[in-house]
Amino acid sequence: MALIQRGSFEDFSVIAVEPTEDFLKRGFRRGKALVSSESDTIQEVRSALSRFRAVREVREAARAYQPVSFKYPVSAEPRGLALKSLTIYKGFEGILQNVFNPINEVYLIAWCWDLSGEPVYLYPQPGDNPSKYIIPMKAGEKREFIGEGALLFPARTITSGLAVRIMLYESDSGVRKFGETLSKVANAINASQLSESLFTLGTSTAIPQLKMLGAITEASAQLAGIIGKILEENGDDYVDFFEGYYPVSEPWTPGEETYRGIASEITLTRLI
Repeated sequence: MALIQRGSFEDFSVIAVEPTEDFLKRGFRRGKALVSSESDTIQEVRSALSRFRAVREVREAARAYQPVSFKYPVSAEPRGLALKSLTIYKGFEGILQNVFNPINEVYLIAWCWDLSGEPVYLYPQPGDNPSKYIIPMKAGEKREFIGEGALLFPARTITSGLAVRIMLYESDSGVRKFGETLSKVANAINASQLSESLFTLGTSTAIPQLKMLGAITEASAQLAGIIGKILEENGDDYVDFFEGYYPVSEPWTPGEETYRGIASEITLTRLI
């Protein structure tokens, strides 16, 4: 479970599709209307459905009407994310370790995705020089990245919302081992149920939408567990874990936002 949490996948933006008049009448006959009585107009029912704007709300609508159809809104502007600064707190690894190892080599692995059907974006990118991503830091030190920050997700138009996961670890195994770890993580993402579900979402309409959203929710959590296991099998030490969700319905302006966890603090830069 993430120690630093921003929002939820349930916040992702969706728009309920107006049902046909015949569909609504069948709903009334089954006693599953969204409004109080059959005397309410079809337009009132459609108006009620039009107010659903998030995944959690569509799930509620589905209790009254099966199936509820919906579409995924796209952001009006490109949206991206970068890591501007990182701080690890004193005492994050324990008193004795700090005495004998005052300089800590930390790294982060981040992966981001939306509901466009595009592949999961991994940071660092596979094949890049792993030595660039090992960060020597003292406990209590703040590390700032040049420019807008380390690019976690290049700016582009986003469908429904942007999901971001950042795992922060201390490396005990050196640069070569970290390079192997990055390769394992990239392979795990490519072979993951999340990648398969996102691809299917972008290419197929045969699977019921709510079922697909449920599969994505489950697959996302499963992938986090797989990646965490890969990192821990290397003997690296867990520091912190950020999980954030940015629905397209939220305003997106360039700027910074800071999140504090148990062992670290991160500042992210919103990009356009």
